[in-house]
Amino acid sequence: MSSIPRPEAGEPLFPDGTSKTSAIVEVIVIGAAFIVLAHAAAAGLRLETLMPTFLNGPERAVGATFVAGAAAQIALVLAFALVFKDLRRAIVNSLQFGTIPAWGAALIAISIHAATIAFFFLDDPAQIFEPSRRNLFLSIAPAFDGWSQEVFFRGYVIYRLARGGLPVLAQIAVSALLFAAIHVGYVGDDLLSVIWPMFGTAVLGGFLAWSVLLARGALLPAVFCHAVLIVIVQPWLALS
Repeated sequence: MSSIPRPEAGEPLFPDGTSKTSAIVEVIVIGAAFIVLAHAAAAGLRLETLMPTFLNGPERAVGATFVAGAAAQIALVLAFALVFKDLRRAIVNSLQFGTIPAWGAALIAISIHAATIAFFFLDDPAQIFEPSRRNLFLSIAPAFDGWSQEVFFRGYVIYRLARGGLPVLAQIAVSALLFAAIHVGYVGDDLLSVIWPMFGTAVLGGFLAWSVLLARGALLPAVFCHAVLIVIVQPWLALS
């Protein structure tokens, strides 16, 4: 991690003297609340009747979950931002370009993740490139998660832990683990089909966190690359 630029005073990654304990407790409590509320909204909002008619039954259910989840996460980010200044800074910094190394780290991360999903979790990887209305809708519907999840799990979480003086590895680990936690339930039911995707998601989250640190807190590389990954593989992973 020696290649991560040293933050300067006034940047999001600068420690401000707050205690490590308060930073960790806040991040865990708010992170858990975000995850639980997002899952509850995605499960509780029944939007199947609003889905396009060109989707079949299972596709309408997946599409409804995508739309409900995306809307809930955006609403939660905006609501929590009223209270937490780190989240407000993350929203602003989601438009910051960052650095070339940050873009490189994010692009490498999503490339490996997409290839892993395509070759090991999809029966027919060629369907990713299927030109259809179904593909277009199910790709775009969850794409906004790329913004909300990066602003929260990479922005808020890393900024808050950095302000508390937590070391870089702790910032990356907590960000990655919370990011993996929100994806519980998106995968299979048996133990192996849960463990491997969660491990892969945590690794992806770690690389995206590294990207944010390389960018000195700028979030656009992680936001853009996460959204691209969702557009490419999310529909087919959900329908597999």
